Amino acid sequence: MVKKKNLLVLVAVVVTIAVGALPALATTYYVKNGGNDAASGLTEATAWKTISRVNTAIFSPGDIICFKAGDIWRIPQDATLRPDSGSAAGGYITYTSYGNGPMPLLLGSIEKNNTSDWTNTGGNVWATANGSFTFDVGNLIFDNEADTGNKKWSSANLAAQGDYYYDGANNKVLLYSAGNPATYYSDIECAVKNYIIEVANKSYVILENLDLRYGGSHGIWLRQGSNNIKIRDNDISYVGGSQQSGTLRYGNGIEIWNNGRDIWIERNRISEIYDAALTNQSDSTSGLYQYNIYYRYNIVWNCAYSYEYFAQSSTTDVHNVFVENNTFVNAGDGWSYSADPRGYSLRFWYAGGTANKNIIYNFYIRNNVIYQDNIVNTANENLNRCWILPIIIPSLTSNYNDWYKAVGGVIDYGGTIYWMNQFANYQSATGQDANSIAADPVFADMAGGNYRLQDSSPCIDTALNTGQTEDFAYNPIIPAGSPDMGAFEWTLAADFDHNGVVDFRDYALFSSAWRTTPADSDYDDAYDLIDNDSIDYDDLGSFTDDWLWSAD
Repeated sequence: MVKKKNLLVLVAVVVTIAVGALPALATTYYVKNGGNDAASGLTEATAWKTISRVNTAIFSPGDIICFKAGDIWRIPQDATLRPDSGSAAGGYITYTSYGNGPMPLLLGSIEKNNTSDWTNTGGNVWATANGSFTFDVGNLIFDNEADTGNKKWSSANLAAQGDYYYDGANNKVLLYSAGNPATYYSDIECAVKNYIIEVANKSYVILENLDLRYGGSHGIWLRQGSNNIKIRDNDISYVGGSQQSGTLRYGNGIEIWNNGRDIWIERNRISEIYDAALTNQSDSTSGLYQYNIYYRYNIVWNCAYSYEYFAQSSTTDVHNVFVENNTFVNAGDGWSYSADPRGYSLRFWYAGGTANKNIIYNFYIRNNVIYQDNIVNTANENLNRCWILPIIIPSLTSNYNDWYKAVGGVIDYGGTIYWMNQFANYQSATGQDANSIAADPVFADMAGGNYRLQDSSPCIDTALNTGQTEDFAYNPIIPAGSPDMGAFEWTLAADFDHNGVVDFRDYALFSSAWRTTPADSDYDDAYDLIDNDSIDYDDLGSFTDDWLWSAD
């Protein structure tokens, strides 16, 4: 029998050892609209106001910086978010959200919604004030994303509604409009040439639960050897379009530039990007490296490229790159297509250095759903491909993917183009995708943007087990031995506890929500199986169907 006194001493010793082994306690900081940069930032009541204040703060490993859900920060009128470094011993520094509501918005745009913002210069051309834009404007987003502008390279080319020109000599925007733009449009967002988040030579950083939009350059730019970075659960959209040089435009959702390692990019939703949603790139400098990079469970649609690899030096050491369990939909369907027609789900470039391709190794493209039914212009069918690999990389492995293209060539492999009905020829000739399929993945609601799988999908239980345990929605991978292709693991809608079957535990959860509607505080649309804003007998019928299916 252990005496109470001795037990207390033992507990004290254990606690002392445990506490001594832990790093210093992490601090949580708060940032919100209406905050005060002179305050401590340590509570919501004393929250900071600006990203500029966040950038000047000195954080410690393990600290958490929380932006208030539903609030908005404008990068051109504040600052690009530039995270601080954590450490291996002390942990990551996390930039995230707090509170209820939509994710905090970090906008790379200036809004021009007042009639006084625009002056008629003659005819249907309107201009902002001289000096109103210090940098190029890569895009105009009208009426809450209902439409976008058409960038022109001369004011003389402004001829149709929505045409615009950035006048760099006078730092202003000229826009063709049938009336004052602030009257013609309900909202005008001017995407300025700037990065929304820049991670330069930093380590042990987490970026999560942030909504990035309307930047003229990149959404997130990682460079200068940044490492141990986790980018997860973010939304990135309507990014890019600014001038790079001449008439060349650029802008990616998430870009790793030159040196970078140990980077996880997971469970992000990325759409409407001028160039690539996801990319690792390098210039012609010798001796660069990119390794241990993981692109997993991301959902990408309507970008020029879903994933792009771009290397300009044959000496860049690229290995352990994993493009896995992503759902890539309709590359080329975004706003940039009319300006620069191309749509490639996977695009590999080798500008300037291809002599030593074998320096690329352990590069895997696996378990993805790559879908294109978006022939915007049949005359440009050759500009739409699921995958284009101009020069064959012997150590690149593609397998366990679902490739689908409604019309035309699916894959351009070393200059040979294969259509859907030639997929077996592609497999035989290249040795790639031996366990892949070429079939419609059968999304739950393609038109509505729901890229979950229906129960008839050929992607179910056909992927490679890579050891992952949760899908895009943090549902468990079931069964663990044979996961599904794409970002979503198929489950029965009524499997509320995600254990692989519909049973009494799910019935208990369903019963707890019975007869509730959105007006009730305990309403949860997860139980509204037929989406009629009421959990009722119709939902019970759907629940019963799933239970019977599961028991069969």
